[in-house]
Amino acid sequence: MSSEKGICIVVMGVSGAGKSTIGVMLAEVINGRFLDADDYHSQSNKDKMKNGIPLSEEDRIPWLETLRDALRVSLGKGETVVLGCSALQKHYRDILRCGDANYIPD
Repeated sequence: MSSEKGICIVVMGVSGAGKSTIGVMLAEVINGRFLDADDYHSQSNKDKMKNGIPLSEEDRIPWLETLRDALRVSLGKGETVVLGCSALQKHYRDILRCGDANYIPD
């Protein structure tokens, strides 16, 4: 594990707000890597979204946990990461924050 601590910036917003556009540009400027949260959805979630079916809490939590784990790996390697993710609820953001091994939840 790297002794250098990585950083993660989360670009949040509703669908179509420009998270990916801004995130890619920001990652380039700060010499980081862009992660698009949509790429981490299960095939089942992707199928639901494609068919206009809203995701349930049961659909979202494993997705957010996968994102959290990816962030933990990147931060552990000392990487700079920009994540584009809706994460509109505080509970969802708290899951992502747990990607930082030093984060202590309230």
